[in-house]
Amino acid sequence: YINDVGGPTANFRNPACDRQLKYGACKHRQCLYPEPCEHLNVDHEDYRELLSKLRVVDGVKKVFIRSGIRYDYLMHDESKAFFFDLC
Repeated sequence: YINDVGGPTANFRNPACDRQLKYGACKHRQCLYPEPCEHLNVDHEDYRELLSKLRVVDGVKKVFIRSGIRYDYLMHDESKAFFFDLC
């Protein structure tokens, strides 16, 4: 078993936007609250790939995400693919 993939904010693991890559974290750090920032990039594809690769490793029976999913971030993903992967 793999008991926890990704840590406390497992699905919010990349920089929130291109500005963050260039300038670092925003002064107020309000990427998602009270409303999502217009520059927010919501993409779970790399995390979905990681989970898929872990599921096929020999000897791994189950893969868990135990310590946390950012649901506020998840709900802004237009593709909803990661949401359905969790169900």
